[in-house]
Amino acid sequence: MIPCGFLLDRRRGGRRVWGAMRFEDWPEEWQEWARLTPLERFRESEKIFAQYLAMGGSLDPDPDPTSPFYDPSDWNPRVAHGRAGLRVLRRGAS
Repeated sequence: MIPCGFLLDRRRGGRRVWGAMRFEDWPEEWQEWARLTPLERFRESEKIFAQYLAMGGSLDPDPDPTSPFYDPSDWNPRVAHGRAGLRVLRRGAS
C-alpha cells in the first residue's frame, strides 16, 4: 500500500471525502504509464503527438481576445494541414 499524490473524490452522503489514492487503485493504464522510465514515457509521448498531428491536430495557438497584443485583423483561420475545413451542408428543399 503506497500512497501517492493523486486524490480520489469519494462522495458519501452528499459530502466529499478526499484521500490519497493507492497505486493499486489506479486504472491499469495509469499503472503501466507509471512503470515506464522517463525515456520510455518521452518516446511514447512522441508517438501520441505524431498521431495527433496525423489526425489533423494543429500547433497554431488559438487567438486570445483578452491579450493586449490581439489584433482581430491579424488572425486568419487556416485550413489544418491542407485538409478541407468544416462547412454546413443543407439538406432538403431550398
